[in-house]
Amino acid sequence: MVASGTAAHEAAPGLFLLVWGLFASVIGLGLVTNFRGFLDGFTRDAYESSAWLRRIPPWKWIRQRPDELARRARLNRLIGIPFAVAGPIVTVVGVVQILRGHFSVPRGPELPLPFALAFIAVSVLGMAQCWRPRGYFRQAARQGSWKRTAAIIASAGAVSFGVFTALGP
Repeated sequence: MVASGTAAHEAAPGLFLLVWGLFASVIGLGLVTNFRGFLDGFTRDAYESSAWLRRIPPWKWIRQRPDELARRARLNRLIGIPFAVAGPIVTVVGVVQILRGHFSVPRGPELPLPFALAFIAVSVLGMAQCWRPRGYFRQAARQGSWKRTAAIIASAGAVSFGVFTALGP
């Protein structure tokens, strides 16, 4: 029998599962419980950020209902339920994997240089979109304090993810 590069019985990377589980738990529980108005704010922000889509036909021809935000909040709450259930489970699995020594998986094949540069360029362009004059990070940076810090850390994380994924550690 020929052995492949990755065996079917290899464990999942514990750090990835831990981070994904924590993120899914926070988002899911925030949407389901509406902790400190998280659901309302998330729904309002999502509705405002997609306003430009509603100006394009055929959505332009659909009348807006007065209870549109309430309807979307119910939908977001339903979407949050699977994340609220799966998040803590995946978090526990991630902790168990880390305790067993499966912190991360070996790196895959190295990307050719043109693909690596394209991957880096896409991550930089994605962050540039977030920092444009009406972008989400620019608005957070104007508000100052922890929101500015979070925007800078998220930007650095996204660009470093692109660089390290393309070029390796």
